[in-house]
Parts: sequence; C-alpha cells; structure tokens
Amino acid sequence: MVGLAVWCAAGTLTVASADAAAVRVAVPGPAWIWPAATLAACLVRAWRRWPLTALPAVLTVLPWLPVPLPTVALVWTGTLAWVPPALAAVVAVATGGGPGRRAVPWATSTTGTGRERDEPTGPADDGNPGAQSPGYGWLAAAALTTVGGLLVLASIGPRLPGGDEPHYLVIAQSLLEDGDIRIDNQHDARTYATWWRGGELPPHYIERGRDGGIYSIHAPGVAALVAPLFALAGVPGAQATILALAAAAGALVWLLGLFASGSRAAAWFAWAAVSASSTMLVQSVTIFPDGPGAAFTAAVAVIWLALRQQRLAHPGWLVAASALLAALPFLHTRFAVISAVFGLLFTYDLVRVPRPDRALRLAAFVVPALLGATAWFGLFHAIYGTPDPTAPYGDNRESSLTYVPGGVLGLLVDQQFGLLVFSPVLALGPVGWWLERRSSHRAALPLVPVVVCYLAAVATYWMWWAGVPATPARFATAIVPLLAPALAIAWNEGGRFFRTLASVLVAGTGAISIFILRAGGTLAWDVRGGRAAWLDALASVADLPRAWPGFFWMVVGGEVRTELPFALHAAAMLGAVALVAAAAARFVRGRTAPVVVTAAVLVPPVALMLTAAIGWWLNDVGGLAPARSQLHVLRAAAAGETIWRVTPLRVARVDAATPPVVVTWPRADLPIAPHASWADLHGIPAGRYQLHLASPRPAGGRLVVRGPDASLPVVDAGLAELSRHAVPVDLRSGWAALRVEADGTLVTHDTRIELVPDELVPGPFRGARAFARTAGVQLFLLDRNVSIEDGAFWVSGESTAGVVFAPDDHVERLRLRLVNGPEGNHVDVRTDTATWSDVLAAGEVRDLDLPLSTAGTAFLEITSRRGFRPSDDGVSSDRRYLGVRIEIGPAGESPAGP
Repeated sequence: MVGLAVWCAAGTLTVASADAAAVRVAVPGPAWIWPAATLAACLVRAWRRWPLTALPAVLTVLPWLPVPLPTVALVWTGTLAWVPPALAAVVAVATGGGPGRRAVPWATSTTGTGRERDEPTGPADDGNPGAQSPGYGWLAAAALTTVGGLLVLASIGPRLPGGDEPHYLVIAQSLLEDGDIRIDNQHDARTYATWWRGGELPPHYIERGRDGGIYSIHAPGVAALVAPLFALAGVPGAQATILALAAAAGALVWLLGLFASGSRAAAWFAWAAVSASSTMLVQSVTIFPDGPGAAFTAAVAVIWLALRQQRLAHPGWLVAASALLAALPFLHTRFAVISAVFGLLFTYDLVRVPRPDRALRLAAFVVPALLGATAWFGLFHAIYGTPDPTAPYGDNRESSLTYVPGGVLGLLVDQQFGLLVFSPVLALGPVGWWLERRSSHRAALPLVPVVVCYLAAVATYWMWWAGVPATPARFATAIVPLLAPALAIAWNEGGRFFRTLASVLVAGTGAISIFILRAGGTLAWDVRGGRAAWLDALASVADLPRAWPGFFWMVVGGEVRTELPFALHAAAMLGAVALVAAAAARFVRGRTAPVVVTAAVLVPPVALMLTAAIGWWLNDVGGLAPARSQLHVLRAAAAGETIWRVTPLRVARVDAATPPVVVTWPRADLPIAPHASWADLHGIPAGRYQLHLASPRPAGGRLVVRGPDASLPVVDAGLAELSRHAVPVDLRSGWAALRVEADGTLVTHDTRIELVPDELVPGPFRGARAFARTAGVQLFLLDRNVSIEDGAFWVSGESTAGVVFAPDDHVERLRLRLVNGPEGNHVDVRTDTATWSDVLAAGEVRDLDLPLSTAGTAFLEITSRRGFRPSDDGVSSDRRYLGVRIEIGPAGESPAGP
C-alpha cells in the first residue's frame, strides 16, 4: 500500500470539470516508482508485522481508485498527496521501523492509557518539577536556533530589508550619525542610499515633534539594539544582532520547558514547537521589534520561574527582570502591556511570600521599573510635549474594544495570518494549562493573563495582521515563548497517544515553515484578502482557502457584525478538531501500541477532512478549485505524456487529440467586492481554445485577455448582449500566466468563465510573459530581458532571453540577423534543432536561419555574456544595459546559420 501511495503521489490527478469529483483525469508518475517504493516498504519491519500501521497511506491512493468519492477525498492530491505516506512512515518509526531497531520508548507500552513520564534529569526538590539541572541543553538549543535562522536568511535574504525594516535602520543611522532619533536629515540627504536599493524612502511619520522635526512613528528600541553592528557591517550586521537575540530566545525557551516540567525531553519538545513556528523563524532574521521582544519576554519569564522555584535568590535578578520589562515599551508601545501584566505578576509573588528581605526585593524590582516608565513617558513628552504614547499617531487612533474578539480570533486561526494555522502544535498549549490546574507548583497558568491581555491589546487596532504584505502572526511573536511551559507540561504529563499526536503536529509545523519559506519565502508574505496564497499553492484540486476560516472573506472594515461568519466558521473548525481528537483518544483506550500510534497519527488528516467539509458547507461552495492541476494535465498532454480518465468502475486512456479537461477560470473577488474579478491562470500551453462566458442574464461589453507583462492583449473583443459567449483564443505560444479584464457591464458575481481547449500544440511548454509584434512577426517573450524596437529587439547584457517567433504569414523559415554591440562579446544561441556559441567582435554580424515548426513557430534562446550602455559614448541618454540586437528579416533561404 505504501509503495502504491508513493507512486500516486508522484503523479498528477485532477478533475475533468470543477462541477464534480466523479470524473477524474490522471497523469501517472514514472512506472518504476511503484515497484521500487514497494520493495523499500517491504524492508520496514513495522509495516510487515502490523499492516495496520500503513493505513494512513490509503488516503493518497483513494482519489485514484475508480469508485465514487466525496469531494473531500481529493484533499490528498498535489503536494498534500505526500502527507499520508509520510504519516505512515511516522507510525513505522514510532512502533519500530526496521530490523533490529527499537520503537520510540513512549510508543511501545501495551495500552493506550498510560502516562509514562520521563526519568528525572536531576535530583528532585520536594516534588518540584523545576528542580532539575539544565546542563548544556540550552546551548544546543541556541545553536540549533541559529542554524535555523541562517537557513531562513539564506532563503528570504534577497527580499530583505523590506516593509518597515528600512525605517528602523534609518533611526539607527540617525543615532550613529547625529546621536538623536530625528530623521529629517537622513531622508533629505538620502544617506540611506548607501545600504538601501529600493529608491526613494519617504519617512514614516504622522505628527511632527514640537520642535518641527520629523520623528518616526516606529519606536527607537530596535534601532538602538542593532546600531553597533549596523555601524560595523551594515544591514548584515543588523540582521546578525536580531539572529543573536533569536538564539538567546531559543535557549530561554528550552530553559522554560525544563524548569516547568523537569524533563529534558519535554524541554526539547517545547523548544521544537516554538522554534519551528514560521512566526518565530521569520522574526529571527527580520529587523522588527517582535523578535527582540520575544527574547526579552522569554528572559523575564525564565527569571520569574527561576525565582519561583528558588533557583535564583539574589535581588540582582529582580533588577534584571525589571530592567528588561522597562526596556520592552521602547521596542514597541504595544509591549507596554506585557511589561504591565508581568510587573503585576512579579509584585504579587514578592508580596505574597513572607521573607525578611521582602522590602529590599520589592525595591529591587519596583525602582528600575519606575525609572524605566518615567524615561518612556518622558521620551514622548520631550518630543511631542505630552506623555501620551499615542502622540506619534496624532488624531489617527484606529482602536476600539469592539475589534478585540474578531482580532484575537484572527490572530489565532485566520488562514492568512493566524498563529495556529501556521504552527498547529502551539494549539496544545491550553492542554498544558488544563493539566496544571491542580498543581501546587504552577509554571504555566500564571502566564495566561500576560498572553491574553497582550493579544487583546493588539487586537484593539484594525491592523492585527501587521501590514501589507505581512508574515504570519507577527504581532503575536512576543508571547509565543510564554507557551513553552504549558507545552512542556503537556508533553511530560501526556501519554502515548498525546505524544504521538504532538510529534506529528511538530513535524507538521516544521513542514509548513519549510513550505512557505523555501524559494525566497514568497508564500510567507501575503496581502490581506479572501484567499491564503500558501493554501492555494498547497492544494491542486481541493479548494482549501474556502475550507479554512478566513477573516477577510466577508468582513467589512470596522463593521464588527460582518465578523460573525468568520467566528462561526472558526468555532465549527475548532469544535470539529476537538471532536476528532476526543473520539480517537477514547477509541484507543486499552489498545496496543500500534493501534494507539496509528490512531494518533490519523487525527490531523481526519480532522482536516472534516473541517474542510464543514467549511465548504458554511461558505456554500463546491470545494473544488482544480485549475492549476488541470493546466498541468494539459501541459502533460501537449508534451505527449499518457493521460488516463478515471470514472466509477472504469479507467480508460485518453485520446491525445481529445483535450481531457475544461478549465474554470478561478475567481479573485470577495463576496463583498463591488465588481467581479478573476485570478491569473498560470502555465497555459499553446493551442486553440474557446473562452466561454456564462451569465444568468444577457450582458455585453469589452473582454480583454493579456499576459502578466504584456502591453498588447492576446484577446480584445467587444461582445454583444448575450447570456452565453464563446470567444476563440489562439495561443501560438504557451503563456506563463494570463489574466482576464472585463467590463462591469459584461460580468457579474454570477458570471462563470471557462477555458475550453480545442487543440493543443505538441511540444514542450514554454511560458511567455509578454507579447509584442514587429516586422509582421509575433514575439512571445519568455523573459524580461528584452527591449523591443521597430523590426528588432535587444537582449540585455549579461543575461539570457528566450523568444518564440510566430510570423503572420505562412512561411517555412525565418531569417534573423544577430548584431553585436560596440564591444567584444561571447554569445550563446540555442534553437530547437541546434546550439551555437562563439566570441563576437565589436559590431560583428551573424545571420540566423530558423526553420518553423508545424505550428508555425520557432524558438530562440540567446545568452549575452557582456553588455554596454549607449550613454557611455557621452552623447546618448539611453542608459539601458544592452547585449546583442536581433533584427528580423523576410522569409527565405538563409545564407548562414548557427
């Protein structure tokens, strides 16, 4: 079964139409994968001894079977098709994965009800779980956190600094150059241009200071922290400072887990749960206050817990904690809530415990806090003439207590920015709080007010998602370390079922982080709207964005009542997950380890399927969004791959001449949007298509279809008032993306647009980004490295450009002339039939003769290894960086070729 699942996951499966899941279309993976994966699976002892442990893999195979299926079964296609085999592997490892290997200790007991606690890591102190020696685990946690941060930086580094980051660095530059935080001169003189390549950087301010100067709305704390290394090494130095603080936070999270549970294993679980979160990973390398805020908060929590457990006794630790709390508001005003609630927590502990030196300890804590508060309020008074911390925002106070319920829920479960969506393992924190409710040594429950009050304070502003675009739950970062004690307690007190489930959720959290942070991290940043980009990328057939709660799907800014559908969806989702987990926990009581582990591993996928079905019902959608996988099948058909049609009780090969799918153009608008709009289609192969528009009533207007960078449209048609339209679309080249633009008189929210293929052009897929016409030839530009001129085009210097030529007239060959620039150059040329590479002298000319394919097109890829700027002659004002020029001549016999 596992081998078959791996083979299915390696293929592509979609539906013939977005209307139903009954008719599926499949492109199988390479045939050798099935026997190879089956042979490898036979070597796994757990799957041989207990076939039940391979049960999760069935979910991947199910969509490929010729049986009637509900839509929710198609969740396990595309990228998600690999999840069930991976879960089966988790079961195998947990129950004894291979010959001579032992099972994971917490997965081998004969019943499902035991709560096997870890062996103590040190001498106990009157039952206090925190009395264990930390050893060097915290150093290992810091090192691993650093490695994770470096990997993230390697991926997303090219897009940094971005958002508000440069504005924090401008404040740091002002501190270094002027010794103040007034930023007028930095912006006027553009001194930031030495490290900022993003052009003009307008200052972020609303209210000028009372001296008439410009002071950023961003707090100066982060700037002060990064300034020393920023002075030495620029932006990388500032990033190194943030990463060092993240490493410290990782070590402190590990200590929190150890002190709360007395178990190193529990400490590592808590560290992994927190550190694998994409929220923490992104903030470990970006120059925002949230990463340092998390480190400061974690340090305060460690001191508080160590003092409670009498690990630390010297009043100097109280001074340190007070100083950290006093510094937090200088990082960001919202952190004042953490300082205030933590301050009350410290004060309560100091007052309730009678000690001879109680007055001294109170003074050690209170005095630095009062000095810090005085300095913080004094900063606003000095700049704005009032101690009001909101003074930098002037009259722009977009806060209200009515925003709190929806904002907190959004911070937790919104599909685009919710903390628990990207880090599901953190949802186990409340389990630790519940388990600790009767303990006399509380390490987690007292931190709940800090978490709740901070999230509520953040949610009072109509910007809890943290900007445009924004990363997951940035505003929640500072309190994520405070979940570590609860997570550690839950692990230590949980039995085999819970620990297996927790391990799967940790792995899932890490997998989500890798998925959104890979390849430049484009999926980690999203713009608030109705669909999460990462869910669209994750799913290939099922409509996951409509399955998961989305705060912005039907919300109207500032109208709280419009948040109710989101709240209902979130409540239904949380209830469904809890129901599945509770039912599984009840089922495994008294059962053997393989059954317990298998059931625990199945909880997340079953819960996902149930919540998807509920979400689609609540949102009144069919649950299918197959355009991406359908286009993959069309590209495979054009490339000559075998396509199969799967229907109930029948599997048949699809005739290559019969296009197998009808692509429903995906919508981009929200239910509350005033106008209908459609998302881009990506990866459309060359061919002849019909664009079908269906509306409930007659409508007419202009319809335009164009590429992502195209000034010339592929389709530009005026349509009469009809309820059904069929517009021919002739794509002589494939397109990287196409978008639809239509008049409001033509389309409504009820309009459906379908792309119906009539005939595909055989051959490999080449996706054009732009379309131009010159000298009677259509040019489909595959890259942005081309400048079009009359009858010719330039390939940029030190770059590669691909072009598909499509002459208007029917000819057999196309004559091109390659003209080098005024400097020597090395040029590489590749066509469908030949390659050529040579060094060209200044101004040297070469003729190229390109035969056209049966579709009337020709492909050319040119690499120019050097370049020049026309303005270098001192006369021209043209500063383009050019390589070689391609002139398009008449058809005919070519005197020379590559």
